[in-house]
Amino acid sequence: MRLTRFSIAILIALVLGLLVVGAGGRSISTSSTPTPATMAQLWAGKARFVRIGTLDWHGAKDEQAGSFVVDRGVWYVFNRASALAVSPDCRQDHARIVARSSRDQGRTWSDPVTVAEPGDGPGGVICAVLDGSAVFDSQSGTWHLLAQCLGVGGAGWSLCHYTRRSASPLGRFVADTSNPVVKGGMLWSRLCAGPGKTCPMTTRDEGTPDIVAGPDGSFFITFHGFDPISGQGFRGVVTTQDFHDWRLTGPDLPNDAMLGPDDCKAWLTGCAGVGEATSIDDLDGRYRYTIAETITKTLLCTPGQQWRFELLRSAAGPWPRSGNGEWQRLPQGPLVTTAYPSPEAVCPVQYARLFRDGDKIYLIYEDWNRARGTVDRPLLRLVGNSE
Repeated sequence: MRLTRFSIAILIALVLGLLVVGAGGRSISTSSTPTPATMAQLWAGKARFVRIGTLDWHGAKDEQAGSFVVDRGVWYVFNRASALAVSPDCRQDHARIVARSSRDQGRTWSDPVTVAEPGDGPGGVICAVLDGSAVFDSQSGTWHLLAQCLGVGGAGWSLCHYTRRSASPLGRFVADTSNPVVKGGMLWSRLCAGPGKTCPMTTRDEGTPDIVAGPDGSFFITFHGFDPISGQGFRGVVTTQDFHDWRLTGPDLPNDAMLGPDDCKAWLTGCAGVGEATSIDDLDGRYRYTIAETITKTLLCTPGQQWRFELLRSAAGPWPRSGNGEWQRLPQGPLVTTAYPSPEAVCPVQYARLFRDGDKIYLIYEDWNRARGTVDRPLLRLVGNSE
């Protein structure tokens, strides 16, 4: 759910300074070879994220970080970028998705390639496509991209699906003829229906999807929801095999919000819920780790509220239901907070992502320095405390 932050023209600069739990102000040179650490070690206070560099998209002024995918040793990033209006009725947002690759762990990047853009379709005009998550299905040789998208009329956010049959995602994806495959509120209206649910029936705006591999060729899809009445944010999860049919119930699903205000109010006073999130499993298979943005007022970018990313974990297996006490918070406190606190900052930190390259775990996020009009994109790696 991004309605105000994207209207800001973004310049890229190498601005130092960050607040990340356990970072300790140290960095690792590119010639060093630290021993990879695990999320369990981080949880136990035996590992930390340290900054190893800063991502720079060749000075691009209109890109913001999106989904990171590592496939056969190559890093791919899917960013949102500005786009021309495809219709006079597209007045709220104009955006496309571009992709880049890196073969040296983020030190250098290829030029951007547009992979998905707004346009006409069987389901109507898509004005903006952004904040996507991508995955490569090796069995079919197909890349899938699921992204937040916006139609005309300000009806709210939906989800659109795109595919590319190629070993590389650096090329144009084909828009699904059923786009939007999830119309705004379609999933939330079902997840929040019935007695005892933690999310209100007015929850809508499916967005910031995160694709997590599931069993038997299926995919878990987590996504945020926004209740315009209360301003609260929620995170849900469903499964799919074809990005058309969505399973909302079953022993592995909560059939409700999986994260919301009921989970964060114990450690964040006035918490209004969660928004964007990514999840990875540790290699020992015991826990699932989720980094999620938390706010104290609303998912709409609002001055004077706390906006930070928390690291949560739950037992691997069934996804927890919001409020049932199964989510644990990193004991050390927030994983990411802004290095540039200001009461005027509306969305100070954003797009925090966890991703893995082999046995190495990385963290990337964006820190908005409003005073300087710049964005800092630290790249961090999880290492043991002895490094």
